[in-house]
Amino acid sequence: MFAAKKKGKAGAGNSHLPPGGGRPPTKVDQEETAVSDGRKGISLADYNKWLIAEENWNVAEDGRQTLTQIRDFRRAVRQEHLERGRERTAKARNQRELALQKISNWREQKRSRGNEIKAQIGNWNEQISTQRRAWSDYGNALKTGLTAERNNTRKQIEQERSQHAKQLRVEREMQETLREEATQRIEEHNREQAIRIKAETASSVTDESKRLFFSQRKAIAIDVVQMEERWKQERAVAREQHLQRAKDGVAAAKATRGSGRDAKMKLMGERGIAAKELRDHRTALREQKADAQRKLQESARERRNEAYQIKFVSPEMTSRMHNHQQHKALETVMHDSRGLSPSARRAEAGAEEPSSGRPKSAPK
Repeated sequence: MFAAKKKGKAGAGNSHLPPGGGRPPTKVDQEETAVSDGRKGISLADYNKWLIAEENWNVAEDGRQTLTQIRDFRRAVRQEHLERGRERTAKARNQRELALQKISNWREQKRSRGNEIKAQIGNWNEQISTQRRAWSDYGNALKTGLTAERNNTRKQIEQERSQHAKQLRVEREMQETLREEATQRIEEHNREQAIRIKAETASSVTDESKRLFFSQRKAIAIDVVQMEERWKQERAVAREQHLQRAKDGVAAAKATRGSGRDAKMKLMGERGIAAKELRDHRTALREQKADAQRKLQESARERRNEAYQIKFVSPEMTSRMHNHQQHKALETVMHDSRGLSPSARRAEAGAEEPSSGRPKSAPK
């Protein structure tokens, strides 16, 4: 502030600086004790002015170097960006030309293939029409040749039918004659049989037969009654045997019921053991599956940690980069340049370029 306030006055206090406002060639060879002793030398105000000018000069030099580095860095980045853009443009142009060439070749191939298929279909259609005409000609020729043969065949069939009809009429007449003769013979035989039966069935002849028939039916009835008595006795015996077998079955069922209960309890025990083994096996399978999933998650976590370690640097390296002086200066300059408008950045850039090398004082 002291240097800024003195800048507006006449240049009487800058008499120790070279003309043109340049940096002093050498430091002032005067100790501070000379001012306190009152001997000849530079005043305290002049010495302070020199110190401030020296500090401003150093700050300006550092700023100019930083600005030069930033400009070189921006120029290199811009040049790299332009080269990369030109390269990408050239690649895109080449790729577009190659794609257009491939599309043109593909269309040409499809066109040639379509022409071939069209020609092949035309040949097929021509062959089909030729074959149809050939079949039509063959059918017409066959029809013309078969007409006469069909007429002859029809005449022969009609003649055969007429001959068969004549033979059939003759056979039917013969059958009618034979049937009439057979009917007459049957009627004659029936008349003779009726006369014979009438003579055999007279009352004098049938009485003896009736008595014989009655005696036979009586003997048969007596035999049936005796057989029924024997059947009733056998039925009673069979019923007693059936009841005895039923009693024996009930006793056997009661005897085997206890053994069946024991067998059922044994089977239930065996099934319980098998079910417990199955549950234990399923539990072991679930535990194995959970263990495999846990191992898979641990492996995935390790891979993710390894990928994170490969992608990002350590906190020490991050702190070292952020605490570096050049990085801080670059961030400060970039932040200031982003915060200003384009006209203000151009004005600041023009103000930072010194015309005569004279140190700039702090703004008021």
